Amino acid sequence: MNRPLFVRIVNKLSELRYFQPIPDTTGKPGFTGLQKCTAAIRMLAYGTAADATDEYLRMGASTALACLHKFVKAIILFYEDDYLRRPTPADLKRLLKESERRGFPGCIGSIDCMHWEWKNCLTAWKGQYARGHGKPTIVLEAVASYDLWIWHAFFGPPGTLNDINVLHRSLVFDDILQGHAPKVSFSVNGHHYKMAYYLTDGIYPEWSTFVKPIPQPQEPKAQLFDMLQSAKRKEVERAFGVLQARFAIVKNPALSMDKEKIGNIMKACIILHNMIVEDERKAGTQRYETEFQPGGGDGSGSSSQTRVTDPAHLPSNVHNIMATRDDFRDKQKHHQLKTDLVEHIWNKFGTHQPDAKGFHVTFVNTVYNHNRLLRSRGPNALDGIPSFRFEAIPDGLPETDLDATQDIPALCESTMKNCLAPFKELLQRINAQDDVPPVSGIVSDGVMSFTLDAAEELGVPKVLLWTPSACGFMAYLHFHLFMEKGLSPFKGMCSNTLIERLQY
Repeated sequence: MNRPLFVRIVNKLSELRYFQPIPDTTGKPGFTGLQKCTAAIRMLAYGTAADATDEYLRMGASTALACLHKFVKAIILFYEDDYLRRPTPADLKRLLKESERRGFPGCIGSIDCMHWEWKNCLTAWKGQYARGHGKPTIVLEAVASYDLWIWHAFFGPPGTLNDINVLHRSLVFDDILQGHAPKVSFSVNGHHYKMAYYLTDGIYPEWSTFVKPIPQPQEPKAQLFDMLQSAKRKEVERAFGVLQARFAIVKNPALSMDKEKIGNIMKACIILHNMIVEDERKAGTQRYETEFQPGGGDGSGSSSQTRVTDPAHLPSNVHNIMATRDDFRDKQKHHQLKTDLVEHIWNKFGTHQPDAKGFHVTFVNTVYNHNRLLRSRGPNALDGIPSFRFEAIPDGLPETDLDATQDIPALCESTMKNCLAPFKELLQRINAQDDVPPVSGIVSDGVMSFTLDAAEELGVPKVLLWTPSACGFMAYLHFHLFMEKGLSPFKGMCSNTLIERLQY
């Protein structure tokens, strides 16, 4: 949370009498709203005990606890309607546009559950809130989008319930049942759908409003769908992780015995989390990039044609509610939607995946190292599957004995000066072959920077990796010990003197 946002919260809460300086019986002014908000946010953010605020703010434990509970109630009072709201039509259009770009037209987020340990759960309730011999927990069900905004939060079910039991108690579909939610319609793979959906894990039921992963996918289409579904579904997991990272109080066990106070803390942390998300979005500090770019392919039948319209506001009678309930619990539509999404994703991204047309890797080594490998491993050492081949280029150094070790500095200098031309010739030979695909990318070691020029001329992506040895990593890891023992930097020695042994 940056300073302007914190100041805005303090100024808003100062409208309440409690967050204004109140003089005591001697006329001395009490804590200001800034001090009280600081104490509360420090307890939320760091998960510290109430008496820890005495060192920082000279505030007693009882006062700090009172500030915390007043603060979370005030946050809920002032900001719940704006920062824990249902998506508006404008919000839905933004979410649907981003989901469509990622291959899931009609998706408005991911849903999952998180458990918060309740350390001071009442003894009489522990059997209800603990699974087996585990610790008591309280469940949070949440819906999050790609920008980590939490759109729905249902907190309070005991930890003995699984995600399905929590879903049946949840209010996530209440606005749809009552006809108050904006209507979403979209087309995918030639079929039209009239209801948006969430991405879930495998435990959730087969409803038309859920898209689950494919268990143990075998075909390339199913594997690609499962990979993208799993990646996008992680939005809610990321939201849980960021929420716990920002507010350690929900990561640590809850210490209060009052479940209502625990619920207020959780709701206030979610509201503050969303405020931070909005603030970062306006500041331009968030970056979102798709994992795949829309590819070629004919794309036939893959246009989404997503539309968002105002809610119908149908009368909330039993007939309409049950009809809507049967619609979003339709198992047949669930399977049809998943099948259509598999085809849509394959048409959109499949031609750009290695598994779609196969992939080919050519390992390029120097002639010297290539010959040493063959000598030590035998002539069949390089035999393997056809999509993995080995080639060699000269390093530009004079021929030496294969048992001799090459001069590393000389090798690095020679490769940078002499290897570009033979490497470009090798690339031309590979591109001219009919039994292998053309070169589409180059990954090379850091000492072979000449590959960057070749990739630039060829117009393909390039990656340069710095790959130190395991011995080098160990030296870096323990270098501070050398300094502590006075072994580095070396003093009173000539830099050309070989140090054969260190007393370590």
